[in-house]
Amino acid sequence: MVTLAILIAGLSTPFIDFPTLSAAPVLGKLGTFSEKELKMYDGYSPKRPVFIAIDGYVYNVGRDRKLYSPGGANHIFTGKNLKASVYIGGEITKDRYPLVGVLVD
Repeated sequence: MVTLAILIAGLSTPFIDFPTLSAAPVLGKLGTFSEKELKMYDGYSPKRPVFIAIDGYVYNVGRDRKLYSPGGANHIFTGKNLKASVYIGGEITKDRYPLVGVLVD
């Protein structure tokens, strides 16, 4: 379990707990992914969902799999952590696709 904390006067107070999931995230729970794990969701395997990350938040773009799979116009973005300030579709992605996890070091 990964805990986000607020640091107040040197004390760590639990704020939000995110479950650590080794497989694809379960509906309603956020998974945690390393950059290496995120690369496994790049659209090459038809058995895995297709994910992209924007500013450390992971989104499932699989409902537009054809667009994000190899040969698709947006495949270059899959399995990567993008900066919203650089990736033009960042705000659209955040509104259109479900958030499934966060990146961790």
